[in-house]
Amino acid sequence: MIEEQRKRLLFIDPHKYWLDFVVETLARDYDVHVASNLVDLPEIASEDLYFDLIFIGLSLAEENISKLSDLARSAGWHFIVLYPGSPDGITSRIFFKAGMRDLLSKPYDSDSLKMMVENEISTVDQYTTKRTKGAEVKNDYSLNVLRLWKSIYTASSNSL
Repeated sequence: MIEEQRKRLLFIDPHKYWLDFVVETLARDYDVHVASNLVDLPEIASEDLYFDLIFIGLSLAEENISKLSDLARSAGWHFIVLYPGSPDGITSRIFFKAGMRDLLSKPYDSDSLKMMVENEISTVDQYTTKRTKGAEVKNDYSLNVLRLWKSIYTASSNSL
């Protein structure tokens, strides 16, 4: 029997306490990686990891919306933006226009976090199945996102 590979998740959020909560809650069932800022992404990308899902906190997404928009459009992948509380219509529209389709309430309890991740994995799995007409493929387009992010971040850092 072939063992199913654990889903690899990346959470990017400036709040260490929340990232610790994520790791504590999800590490048993998923391969969880965390970053506290976007500066950490080139280091993560250099490890040649792919991620099944990438979640990013609202404050980091707002600060970097144009870079994330470039990634969403060029790599065909989207970041799941986590909003503290309930997303408002204006913020949702801004992110939607930038190519980021998922804006979810940031969970602060274990059950909600697990349910959110399970729902997003189910959505991605359904999309991948439809896109590949039933063929299973490695979900490595998120690795391309991180490599692209590394090049965008490096280029923008050099221009400062």
